[in-house]
Amino acid sequence: MSIFTGCSKSGRSLRQTATVVWCMTYFAYVALAQCEGDFYLHAGETRFARLAPDVLSAQAPFQVDDADHVVVRISALVQELGTWIVGPAGQVVDEQTIIGYGGNFASFTGSDAGAGLFALPCDEPGVHRVYRFPSLGAGTYTVHVQVASPPPEDTAVLIELSSDSVTGAALLVTQSVLTLGTPAVLVAVIFDGTTPVSGASVQAWVRPPVGETVLTTLVDDGAGIDAAAGDGLYSGTFGADEVGDYAAVAEIAGATSGGTPFSRMATTSVKVVPVHATFTGTFTDAGVDTNGNGLFERVRLSAQVNVVTAGRYIFLARLRSGPPPGNEADAIMTGYGTADLGVGNGTVSSHFEAPAFLAANLDTAWYLAEAELVYVGLDGAEPAATIVNANYGTQVYHVSQFEHPPIRLTGQNNDRGVDTDGDTRFDLLRVRVGVQADTSGSYCWAARLVDRCGGHFQFVSGEQELLAGVPTQLVLEFNGRTIGRRGIDGPYELVDFAVYGPGGALNESHPLSTAPYSAQLFEEYQPFVDCNGNGIPDACDLLPGQPIQSADCDFSGVPDECQHSPGTTNDRVCWQSASSSGPAARYYHALAYDGQRSVAVLFGGFGAGYYADTWEWDGGTWHDRAVSGPSSRRSHAMAYDAARHETILFGGERSGGALSYETWKWNGTGWALAATTGPTRPLAPAMSYDAARQVIVLFGGQQSYQNVSRETWEWNGNAWSLRSQTGPGPRAWAAMAYDTQRHVTVLFGGNYNGTMLGDTWEWDGSTWTDRTSAGPSARYGHAMAYEGLRGAALMFGGTDATGQKADCWAWNGTAWTQLAGTAPPARMGHAMAYDSQAARSVLFGGWALSVPDGVYFGDTWKCGPGLRIVQEPTDITVSVGAAAQFAVQIDWCAGNATYQWWQDDHTICDNDRRTGVHANTLNISPVRFSDAGDYRVTVYAGDSYVTTVPVTLTVRGGGDMDCNGSLDFDDINPFVFAVSDPAGYEATFPNCNLLNGDINGDGLVDFDDINLFVALLSG
Repeated sequence: MSIFTGCSKSGRSLRQTATVVWCMTYFAYVALAQCEGDFYLHAGETRFARLAPDVLSAQAPFQVDDADHVVVRISALVQELGTWIVGPAGQVVDEQTIIGYGGNFASFTGSDAGAGLFALPCDEPGVHRVYRFPSLGAGTYTVHVQVASPPPEDTAVLIELSSDSVTGAALLVTQSVLTLGTPAVLVAVIFDGTTPVSGASVQAWVRPPVGETVLTTLVDDGAGIDAAAGDGLYSGTFGADEVGDYAAVAEIAGATSGGTPFSRMATTSVKVVPVHATFTGTFTDAGVDTNGNGLFERVRLSAQVNVVTAGRYIFLARLRSGPPPGNEADAIMTGYGTADLGVGNGTVSSHFEAPAFLAANLDTAWYLAEAELVYVGLDGAEPAATIVNANYGTQVYHVSQFEHPPIRLTGQNNDRGVDTDGDTRFDLLRVRVGVQADTSGSYCWAARLVDRCGGHFQFVSGEQELLAGVPTQLVLEFNGRTIGRRGIDGPYELVDFAVYGPGGALNESHPLSTAPYSAQLFEEYQPFVDCNGNGIPDACDLLPGQPIQSADCDFSGVPDECQHSPGTTNDRVCWQSASSSGPAARYYHALAYDGQRSVAVLFGGFGAGYYADTWEWDGGTWHDRAVSGPSSRRSHAMAYDAARHETILFGGERSGGALSYETWKWNGTGWALAATTGPTRPLAPAMSYDAARQVIVLFGGQQSYQNVSRETWEWNGNAWSLRSQTGPGPRAWAAMAYDTQRHVTVLFGGNYNGTMLGDTWEWDGSTWTDRTSAGPSARYGHAMAYEGLRGAALMFGGTDATGQKADCWAWNGTAWTQLAGTAPPARMGHAMAYDSQAARSVLFGGWALSVPDGVYFGDTWKCGPGLRIVQEPTDITVSVGAAAQFAVQIDWCAGNATYQWWQDDHTICDNDRRTGVHANTLNISPVRFSDAGDYRVTVYAGDSYVTTVPVTLTVRGGGDMDCNGSLDFDDINPFVFAVSDPAGYEATFPNCNLLNGDINGDGLVDFDDINLFVALLSG
């Protein structure tokens, strides 16, 4: 609260205590404002009641309007204070009755009040009472206070009532610090919600540093600073003719938009400082050429001033391109400068740098729109003098007169599509960007192509020779297939353009836009889905009901399938062949992931025969765990019981065709038979682990061709129990996975007596829910695993009406998405499990009818979401002259990735001290002060990209020339020594780094560092 309520008229009538009350409230309010600091329109008032040896009780009335809740705060420097409130209809609210009104009461003593709770200093001692209760209706609320025994002296009781009424008020001052003799302008802001309040009465009492209180009336008449009558701004002035602090309290009365009377109080403060200096009205200007090449680095605007108080002054100035009073089309630039001035006439200058004139690109005179002089004294910065729209124009300055950047854009740009294979479709988009450098050499460049809504297409980088003073076009080529697959029409935008070389650096966030190409002109064109229904397939398409986020499922910067919420799934899958050695080729085996030991457990299956072997996959290698256990079998089910750290196996078909009703446990060392009874259809059931309820869930299976189950069973670690015989229809060879985010078991597909199924169901522990929607074709023999990082159940392969499949789908709880990306060969009867440690699923084996007898697979695949950051860079603190290294690790298995490092939101390039700008590791050696800042890296892979969070490089040692660990006056002589005799300094201070004095980061310790060193020294 920087708006704080003030004294009422009753407070000012307290005879001998009036002055004390004013002081108390002013400093109390200042303390409160310092404690909390936020500004808002306040709906409340404050009163002071007086208790004295002959006055044991007092009361204070308040007007409450349209409010839902009321808060009353009472504070006094007495003990045993009795308080109660009488409402507009005579209701009595005290400590006992407040609960009956739906409110609450709190009492504090001393510093227990806590910061910012009352209109008193944060830790003010005394008694504090707080009543909070629903409004008792509009009208007068009277707060009563009393003491049982006479206080030893007059005591002021501070009472504040506030409400949640939307009618609020604030008192402001246009300048919180004024020079002596400048009128102070008070402004009361009064609004009923968003509606200005008209016709209010506003009286403000201003207490000067010395003398009597001054009364002023604030009006909303459209005069002076009040721009328009009826705008809710009431203004007035008072003369600030004494140096010191002024406090102002406004009493406001009016009616809400509903006609209910209201009253408010608000306060503010003004500081008046002496006149330290004045402008004489004389100004001059001149271009400044510091390197003698005939071009201006800046323009110096000088002002003559008359100084009353000697000291440091800051000269702030604004120039505009048009004469006074100017207009909105004028270009504006700001300059500043400092000077230490003695009493009497002096000169202070403000500097306007060359880039500002180059950006304005105008050949014109400039006019002084505003000049401000600020005095910097022991009490901080104080205004000294101001001139607005001075009658001064500079000489005419031409853009050609100013120092230009060592590398710059020429504006000679063009772009065209290139058909390299003669099929009339563009294979490339070739963009030429005109640049010119002042220094010859090899320059590296980088840029990114996006659509007009920011969707990323491709990042490119390269290197090219530039000749000094010769305009050159850099050639950037973008893959036409990437543009065609996106299906988004141009124009396309070139962004994050950077050039770096021996002459310096150029960074342009948006140097050009291409022609409005049709995406149909590019290779592999695919129409883009018009998610937002505007008739234009574009990257602005939004998910219905989510107007802020686009459906960017794969985080590539381009919206994807309309039916998916952003981030709930990833529309790309990254498959990687992981191993060619391990278990023998097979299908209808089972696989489960042991999260405690971080291995995937495989058992059994059929290939050259029935298998009874146990294998474990550690993320990179298969290990044969040759142990005795279950007999050889296929079409069994397995799931890992995380609560009991056991892998559970059930059922299957034994060698010879007999079915098994056994339940086995694997603890990582050996198998143990756990049960011989349970589910009645043991062939090809679906099974997964419900982590929330800590049970294994099993569905379906069959006993014979006609005997197929629709039963749901659960294993609690000791025994099976039948949970349901309704829900999905009977089936075998279905797939099931547990959604750890939504706490449901997801089931899809299967086979019922030769009929393939394509329905989706979810089990919440008590009920099955049909969630069938458009998605994968009806099938069986597929596999599923829930991927925590993707936030979706991943399904691969199986057999449908057309044969074995190699498609990959993700279920996010709302809809199925078919995922793009290279996949393993088509198959069925394979097994999958999610490796939570590596955040990737593992798939093994399967069978496909590619030859008369089919083929069994013995391959291992890993898959997961697309490009992601595995390890972010971290903050670094190093000494100047040392080495620094930032590194990032990514997860991406579909080819090479490209990196672009950034410093302080600018792309950077390699140079003589910096390497790895386009690699996963950025090295800087030796580090200079100019290297300090925030760093991040953008990783581009395929048509996706991801950026790390910013990290900070902190460079130590600035100015510490004697290496005592701090910058102080003892460093002055060593610094001077380093500037005048570097070799002598290094001999005298062998354990110090000379570059501690390189404050401007140019690699030298010279006269250019002196002013910066002094600035560091003075803080």
